Amino acid sequence: MENASVLYITEKYFDEFSFLFCGQAYCEPRHSFGPAIRPYYILHIILGGKGTFTQNHTTYHLEKGQGFLIEPKVITHYQADPYDPWTYMWIGFDGSNVTFHLNRLGLNLQAPTFQINDTSHLEKIIYDMLAYRHKEKSNMYSLYALFYLFLSNLSLEVGHKLEELKLDDNYHVQQAIQYIQLHYHQPMKIHDIAASINVNRSYLSTLFQSKVGQTLQQYITDLRMAKAQDLLHATSHTIETVARSCGYDNQLVFSKAFKRKVGIAPSEYRKKKHTLSL
Repeated sequence: MENASVLYITEKYFDEFSFLFCGQAYCEPRHSFGPAIRPYYILHIILGGKGTFTQNHTTYHLEKGQGFLIEPKVITHYQADPYDPWTYMWIGFDGSNVTFHLNRLGLNLQAPTFQINDTSHLEKIIYDMLAYRHKEKSNMYSLYALFYLFLSNLSLEVGHKLEELKLDDNYHVQQAIQYIQLHYHQPMKIHDIAASINVNRSYLSTLFQSKVGQTLQQYITDLRMAKAQDLLHATSHTIETVARSCGYDNQLVFSKAFKRKVGIAPSEYRKKKHTLSL
């Protein structure tokens, strides 16, 4: 259970980057949410206490001064610590150009957690946003001003890490991983990834295998299969829909790739998982 204050916006005012909601909560010990799939992006920032955040089969142990980013169509789960439950605030958004803004903020979907040195100014902005309870259109511009002020302050805390990363040899690898994370649901070629980050295809392939320990194509396939397993387990989507959601236009090609990776066909995997859940 959590004691929460929440503000929801029922209309989208800017399709390119739209504020949806914000809130703050004091959680009871072991209070959890998920496993669940969200249709939008959510940033959580921890104001006190501890908890865990799980995404893509990886669990992060987080505490005051840290945060985590939830992206759409990904299964996530988070839970308050049993002895020192966290207090956190959150802000939700979506839009056609979200990934551009996340990149500018220095947030990386491949590494969904981040560090905040001082949360007090961000907490004050959320408090001011929560004061807008009436939702009249005349208030929307003031509310969006606070939304962008929140992001501006967040960028001062997180954005410098992006600049530090650019000086590292791993920068192009991180760029490639981020591109794959954002486009795994679409048909993708190595050339597309290299072109998106302005490097030579052969250079990127060699660098990626050296740093990650597998080829770009292996990494793409592994990610797609992990996403497919999540969707098969958590949704009732048809196999064809799951295939298309993971970048495969051909269901048969998807099923063969899934069986090679997982050992059983997608339909068998779903049946097995649902049986275990009963």
